[in-house]
Amino acid sequence: DDDAPPPSADDPYDEPPPAAAAAPDVMTTDDGAVDLSGEGFTIVDKDGSKETGGGTTSGKGTSKKPVFDPRARAHGVPGGRGTATARRRPPPPPSTKDLSRRALPTNMGVLRACPFPPQADVAQVDRATVVVTVTVSAAGRALRAAAQGGPGYGFGAQAKRCAMAASYRPALSRSGKAVTAPVSLRFTFRR
Repeated sequence: DDDAPPPSADDPYDEPPPAAAAAPDVMTTDDGAVDLSGEGFTIVDKDGSKETGGGTTSGKGTSKKPVFDPRARAHGVPGGRGTATARRRPPPPPSTKDLSRRALPTNMGVLRACPFPPQADVAQVDRATVVVTVTVSAAGRALRAAAQGGPGYGFGAQAKRCAMAASYRPALSRSGKAVTAPVSLRFTFRR
Protein backbone atom coordinates (compact mmCIF):
# COMPACT_ATOMS: atom_id res chain seq x y z
CA ASP A 1 0.00 0.00 0.00
CA ASP A 2 1.88 3.05 -1.28
CA ASP A 3 -0.41 5.51 0.51
CA ALA A 4 -0.21 3.85 3.94
CA PRO A 5 1.17 6.16 6.60
CA PRO A 6 4.45 5.27 8.27
CA PRO A 7 4.13 3.34 11.52
CA SER A 8 3.26 5.38 14.57
CA ALA A 9 4.15 5.00 18.23
CA ASP A 10 0.80 3.21 18.62
CA ASP A 11 1.77 0.50 16.13
CA PRO A 12 0.57 -2.81 17.67
CA TYR A 13 3.75 -4.67 16.59
CA ASP A 14 7.06 -4.48 18.39
CA GLU A 15 8.91 -5.02 15.13
CA PRO A 16 8.10 -3.04 11.98
CA PRO A 17 6.52 -4.84 9.01
CA PRO A 18 8.76 -5.99 6.20
CA ALA A 19 9.47 -3.74 3.25
CA ALA A 20 7.45 -4.48 0.14
CA ALA A 21 9.36 -5.73 -2.87
CA ALA A 22 10.24 -3.14 -5.48
CA ALA A 23 7.83 -3.37 -8.36
CA PRO A 24 9.45 -4.80 -11.50
CA ASP A 25 9.93 -2.81 -14.67
CA VAL A 26 6.86 -2.65 -16.90
CA MET A 27 6.31 -2.47 -20.61
CA THR A 28 6.61 1.02 -21.97
CA THR A 29 6.90 2.79 -25.30
CA ASP A 30 8.89 5.82 -26.22
CA ASP A 31 5.83 7.85 -25.19
CA GLY A 32 6.20 6.51 -21.64
CA ALA A 33 3.09 4.29 -21.36
CA VAL A 34 1.25 1.47 -23.08
CA ASP A 35 -2.55 1.25 -22.86
CA LEU A 36 -3.27 -2.46 -22.49
CA SER A 37 -6.89 -2.34 -21.48
CA GLY A 38 -8.63 -0.29 -24.11
CA GLU A 39 -10.49 1.35 -21.19
CA GLY A 40 -8.09 4.25 -20.61
CA PHE A 41 -5.90 2.49 -18.03
CA THR A 42 -2.17 2.89 -18.48
CA ILE A 43 0.94 1.32 -17.02
CA VAL A 44 3.82 3.64 -16.37
CA ASP A 45 7.53 2.92 -16.21
CA LYS A 46 9.63 2.97 -13.06
CA ASP A 47 13.05 1.72 -12.20
CA GLY A 48 12.29 -1.48 -10.33
CA SER A 49 13.90 -4.73 -9.38
CA LYS A 50 14.22 -7.39 -12.04
CA GLU A 51 14.78 -10.02 -9.33
CA THR A 52 11.71 -9.54 -7.13
CA GLY A 53 9.76 -12.34 -8.77
CA GLY A 54 6.38 -11.23 -7.43
CA GLY A 55 4.77 -11.35 -4.02
CA THR A 56 3.76 -8.12 -2.31
CA THR A 57 5.15 -5.28 -4.37
CA SER A 58 4.96 -1.52 -4.21
CA GLY A 59 6.01 1.30 -6.47
CA LYS A 60 7.88 2.62 -3.45
CA GLY A 61 9.06 -0.79 -2.23
CA THR A 62 12.73 -1.24 -1.34
CA SER A 63 13.22 -5.01 -0.98
CA LYS A 64 15.09 -6.67 -3.85
CA LYS A 65 13.77 -10.13 -2.92
CA PRO A 66 10.23 -11.51 -3.21
CA VAL A 67 8.07 -10.63 -0.19
CA PHE A 68 4.98 -12.73 0.49
CA ASP A 69 3.96 -11.23 3.83
CA PRO A 70 0.56 -9.46 3.54
CA ARG A 71 1.70 -6.94 6.18
CA ALA A 72 4.49 -5.68 3.89
CA ARG A 73 4.38 -1.93 3.38
CA ALA A 74 6.30 0.60 1.34
CA HIS A 75 7.55 2.09 4.62
CA GLY A 76 8.53 -1.33 6.01
CA VAL A 77 12.02 -2.30 7.10
CA PRO A 78 14.10 -4.69 4.95
CA GLY A 79 14.15 -7.97 6.85
CA GLY A 80 11.38 -6.83 9.22
CA ARG A 81 9.05 -9.56 10.39
CA GLY A 82 6.22 -7.64 12.08
CA THR A 83 5.48 -10.82 14.02
CA ALA A 84 5.48 -9.60 17.61
CA THR A 85 2.23 -10.04 19.45
CA ALA A 86 -0.03 -7.03 19.66
CA ARG A 87 0.33 -4.93 22.81
CA ARG A 88 -2.76 -5.01 24.94
CA ARG A 89 -3.97 -1.63 26.03
CA PRO A 90 -5.92 -1.27 29.22
CA PRO A 91 -9.59 -0.41 28.72
CA PRO A 92 -10.34 3.29 28.99
CA PRO A 93 -11.36 4.36 32.46
CA PRO A 94 -15.08 4.70 32.98
CA SER A 95 -16.39 8.19 32.57
CA THR A 96 -16.19 9.97 35.88
CA LYS A 97 -18.51 12.73 34.81
CA ASP A 98 -22.02 12.08 36.08
CA LEU A 99 -24.56 13.45 33.60
CA SER A 100 -27.62 12.39 35.59
CA ARG A 101 -30.37 14.77 36.58
CA ARG A 102 -33.87 14.42 37.93
CA ALA A 103 -37.04 15.21 36.03
CA LEU A 104 -38.45 18.69 36.59
CA PRO A 105 -41.36 20.76 35.28
CA THR A 106 -40.29 23.12 32.50
CA ASN A 107 -42.46 25.92 33.92
CA MET A 108 -42.76 26.10 37.70
CA GLY A 109 -45.31 28.91 37.34
CA VAL A 110 -47.88 26.41 36.05
CA LEU A 111 -47.59 24.52 39.34
CA ARG A 112 -47.95 27.69 41.41
CA ALA A 113 -51.02 28.74 39.44
CA CYS A 114 -52.97 25.56 40.16
CA PRO A 115 -56.52 26.77 41.00
CA PHE A 116 -58.33 26.06 44.25
CA PRO A 117 -60.79 23.16 44.06
CA PRO A 118 -64.50 24.07 44.43
CA GLN A 119 -64.85 21.90 47.58
CA ALA A 120 -62.25 24.12 49.34
CA ASP A 121 -64.33 27.21 48.46
CA VAL A 122 -67.43 25.70 50.06
CA ALA A 123 -65.49 24.68 53.19
CA GLN A 124 -63.68 28.05 53.25
CA VAL A 125 -60.22 26.43 53.40
CA ASP A 126 -57.55 29.05 52.56
CA ARG A 127 -54.35 26.97 52.71
CA ALA A 128 -53.25 23.46 51.83
CA THR A 129 -50.14 21.55 50.80
CA VAL A 130 -50.17 18.40 48.65
CA VAL A 131 -47.21 16.27 47.50
CA VAL A 132 -47.76 14.58 44.14
CA THR A 133 -45.46 11.92 42.67
CA VAL A 134 -45.42 12.16 38.88
CA THR A 135 -43.88 9.54 36.57
CA VAL A 136 -42.22 11.45 33.69
CA SER A 137 -41.42 9.66 30.41
CA ALA A 138 -38.09 9.93 28.57
CA ALA A 139 -39.93 12.26 26.16
CA GLY A 140 -40.89 14.64 29.01
CA ARG A 141 -44.59 13.75 29.30
CA ALA A 142 -46.40 12.96 32.56
CA LEU A 143 -47.49 9.32 32.45
CA ARG A 144 -49.27 9.13 35.82
CA ALA A 145 -49.60 11.06 39.06
CA ALA A 146 -50.46 10.05 42.61
CA ALA A 147 -51.18 12.36 45.56
CA GLN A 148 -49.35 11.44 48.75
CA GLY A 149 -51.91 12.02 51.50
CA GLY A 150 -53.37 15.52 51.49
CA PRO A 151 -55.90 17.58 53.43
CA GLY A 152 -58.95 16.52 51.44
CA TYR A 153 -61.43 19.09 50.06
CA GLY A 154 -60.36 18.17 46.48
CA PHE A 155 -56.76 19.46 46.80
CA GLY A 156 -55.21 16.07 45.93
CA ALA A 157 -57.29 15.62 42.75
CA GLN A 158 -56.66 19.24 41.70
CA ALA A 159 -52.89 18.90 42.24
CA LYS A 160 -52.86 15.66 40.17
CA ARG A 161 -54.71 17.41 37.31
CA CYS A 162 -52.21 20.29 37.32
CA ALA A 163 -49.25 17.86 37.48
CA MET A 164 -50.56 15.85 34.50
CA ALA A 165 -51.09 19.02 32.43
CA ALA A 166 -47.54 20.32 33.00
CA SER A 167 -44.63 19.67 30.61
CA TYR A 168 -41.37 18.28 31.96
CA ARG A 169 -37.66 18.10 31.33
CA PRO A 170 -36.96 14.32 31.46
CA ALA A 171 -34.56 12.70 33.90
CA LEU A 172 -31.14 11.65 32.60
CA SER A 173 -29.11 8.57 33.49
CA ARG A 174 -25.43 8.78 34.54
CA SER A 175 -24.44 8.51 30.89
CA GLY A 176 -26.81 11.34 29.87
CA LYS A 177 -29.56 9.23 28.30
CA ALA A 178 -33.18 10.38 28.85
CA VAL A 179 -35.05 7.90 31.06
CA THR A 180 -38.50 7.48 32.58
CA ALA A 181 -38.38 8.43 36.25
CA PRO A 182 -40.60 9.69 39.09
CA VAL A 183 -40.43 13.17 40.55
CA SER A 184 -42.17 14.49 43.67
CA LEU A 185 -43.78 17.92 43.48
CA ARG A 186 -45.11 20.01 46.37
CA PHE A 187 -48.22 22.02 45.61
CA THR A 188 -48.95 24.83 48.04
CA PHE A 189 -52.39 26.38 47.79
CA ARG A 190 -52.89 29.83 49.39
CA ARG A 191 -55.54 32.52 49.12
